[in-house]
Amino acid sequence: MFQGSCDSFESVVLSDLVLDDQIRLFSNAEYVVAAHGAGLTNLLFAERSTVFELYRRDERKDYFSVISTAMGGDHHMLESDAHGMLDPTFVVDQVARNMRSRNEE
Repeated sequence: MFQGSCDSFESVVLSDLVLDDQIRLFSNAEYVVAAHGAGLTNLLFAERSTVFELYRRDERKDYFSVISTAMGGDHHMLESDAHGMLDPTFVVDQVARNMRSRNEE
């Protein structure tokens, strides 16, 4: 989850949290950066969040972008290669670029 600057990302293992904490976390998230998976169902609680969903090229599904958009969010899908590899620097650059553009508005 992300709030503020790139230095304020928080790594979270959703399976370590009870449902109430997951809801609170997503409802307060300005940014969500996560791999495609069931945990992104919590986007139902993330109103107007900017989401970066990481997915494998051969497994693209738009379920979570539909949820995110319905909640007023801005959803970006970042595609890995066929082996599931995605350069972390690329992900950080995409998030930082989005942050800069939002700050300029």
